[in-house]
Amino acid sequence: MFTSLLDARRLAGDPGLAERLRADDIYVGEVVVMGLVKGTVSDRGNATIEPDSVAQKFWTLFTQRDIVSVEAR
Repeated sequence: MFTSLLDARRLAGDPGLAERLRADDIYVGEVVVMGLVKGTVSDRGNATIEPDSVAQKFWTLFTQRDIVSVEAR
């Protein structure tokens, strides 16, 4: 488990890691959620990000596999 969001960003957002593992046919990518997602525990009526938007970003990473990082807004 990551000890902090910063640790997760440093590992997943490292383009060098993605490049090194690509040779072994391992894909590394990240979805950075830039706010609160509607309908989650953290949503107190002020969330602005639709869950489908986040899901679409993950689907894009899964199907394209040429992008290392995308943002859900």
